[in-house]
Amino acid sequence: MPSGLASSSLFTNPVRVEAGYTVDDNVNRARDAAEKLADDIYGVNVSKGMIFPVGTHTRVLVTGSLNGEKVRRYTGLERVSGGVQGEFQYRTSGEFDAPTFGIFGRATFDEYHSQLRSGYRYSLGVSVRQSLTDRIDVFGALASNMRHARSDVFDASDYAARFNLDYSLGREGALYLGGEYRRGDTVTSAPVSLAYGDIAKVFVQDDAYGSRGLVAYRYEAKTVLWTLGYNRPLGPRDSIDFSWRRAESTPTSAGATGLYSTSRYYANQYSIAYLMRF
Repeated sequence: MPSGLASSSLFTNPVRVEAGYTVDDNVNRARDAAEKLADDIYGVNVSKGMIFPVGTHTRVLVTGSLNGEKVRRYTGLERVSGGVQGEFQYRTSGEFDAPTFGIFGRATFDEYHSQLRSGYRYSLGVSVRQSLTDRIDVFGALASNMRHARSDVFDASDYAARFNLDYSLGREGALYLGGEYRRGDTVTSAPVSLAYGDIAKVFVQDDAYGSRGLVAYRYEAKTVLWTLGYNRPLGPRDSIDFSWRRAESTPTSAGATGLYSTSRYYANQYSIAYLMRF
């Protein structure tokens, strides 16, 4: 869905329910076509926001969320998550094109069917939002992300920079484009491999893929993500959303042998979601 973060709609509609279906063509984030595993993901998310005015130009936004994902084939990837985000925002003035600056923190607890993955995540960062015209809103953020899990393989950290551009089509909805660059840890699950083992910080037998015998490898990489979508209103408080998300990740270390120096993985997600606000 469009971020909508540069508009007031985020604050006048504090409760959001989202139900979606996603096709992921590479859930295990493998590099070789023969190793890639696809799956269907069904998700439900409920979130509620509260605003606390602080001063003439400042406020605090607190958002709580609960999320569940059901996976058709590889049930170890199923999860229930709950989290809270707080953001202190400062707007320079009441002018239409005045930017809003923010400092945010987020904490999320994840309970997976896979015992290795269960744990918690947190993120700290800064953001800026601005309306460029009556149709175009932009958003940008810099963040540091950490994850702690029951297995060291899924203990990960990275730094991220992202942006979002929303273009309003009026009654016809909105188009949106998002981009993100991450540098830090990523995880691939694949058959036993000297190439992955050469660059991995740590690896372990993965319990999420049944009898396939895959091994989860954590290694450092740079990852670029793109999101393109369209949101179509159905009524004053609900809409349907279509999106395509693509990730490309390249290791930043060639390892001792250089076997993995030019390899990378690609993953695509195609989603449709129904959203309602009240």
